[in-house]
Amino acid sequence: MTSRVFLQLLGGFEVEWNGADVPLTSSAQAVVSYLALRGPTARPRMVAALWPDVDKTQGGARLRTALWRIQKLGVPLVTSSPPRLQLSPSVHVDVRTLLQQCAGSGAELPTHRQLWGELLPGWYDDWVNLDRERFRTERMNALEALAERLLQEERYAAGVEVAMACIANEPLREGPHRVVARIHLAEGNCSEAVRHLEAYAQLVRRELEDEPSMQAARMLGYARLPRPLLSSS
Repeated sequence: MTSRVFLQLLGGFEVEWNGADVPLTSSAQAVVSYLALRGPTARPRMVAALWPDVDKTQGGARLRTALWRIQKLGVPLVTSSPPRLQLSPSVHVDVRTLLQQCAGSGAELPTHRQLWGELLPGWYDDWVNLDRERFRTERMNALEALAERLLQEERYAAGVEVAMACIANEPLREGPHRVVARIHLAEGNCSEAVRHLEAYAQLVRRELEDEPSMQAARMLGYARLPRPLLSSS
């Protein structure tokens, strides 16, 4: 059976195989990361993306050298079916795992690194910047959906943690704030729900010179209702 390889792109590049870290050159890291984020790719396209400032001949030589060094390690990372390259099926990528966990219904939750880690920090290539922005949007949507699911499953502590990760990355995004407030209300902590929604409303007024949505305003009004009135309704 082929051993599984774990590739981490969040919080920094790392490859683990059979419990040991795998050292890769910067060019090899770029090849593996590109395939993990973009999928199967023709060699000329990869050369143009990874080495845009060199001619095709030199770029092709760099790619061949990177692939040779990967193959020399004996780690099942990249497979080739000319003219395309692709990541080996045995490679588990943390970015993909995160999105799958959020979309699924299992009990396993994202790790701290998956929640908070930046995609390939310190990498400033144009292709990385594009993928970093795309992944930021994908992760926000996925985490908000996961926080909503955790609320429905009454896994409140986990729901707050996931929602707060959304808020930390995108403070003005309203959905995660509403999830946090709903969790507080579900736990009977109305004062904390009010505090959170009022803080969000102040942020929107200060940063956008606007008001939160009617949905958030109604939730805030509900949270402010006297408890005897709520219990009798």
